[in-house]
Amino acid sequence: MELRRNPRITVTWRGFLKMNEGHLMPIRAQNVSESGLMLLCPHSLPVNKQYQMMLEVPCIDHSDAPPYKVACRVSVLHSILSG
Repeated sequence: MELRRNPRITVTWRGFLKMNEGHLMPIRAQNVSESGLMLLCPHSLPVNKQYQMMLEVPCIDHSDAPPYKVACRVSVLHSILSG
C-alpha cells in the first residue's frame, strides 16, 4: 500500500550530474513523483547540495523518436550509500 503523498512511477531514464569541477557523473533515474525522483549514481552525494542535471526522457508514445533532453537543478534530500 502506497502511503506517500505523491506516488512514485518506476522509470529507467539516463542522465548526468554536473559536478563542481565540471566533471559529468552518469546517473540513472529509478522512479519519479510530482515532488521528486530517486536516482542511482556511482558515488555518494552530500545532502542539501544542489547540482545541475540533464535527464533523457523517452517519448511517451514509445516511438523511435530521440528522447527529450531535460535540464534542471536538483537538491539532494536523502543519500544512501550501498555496496
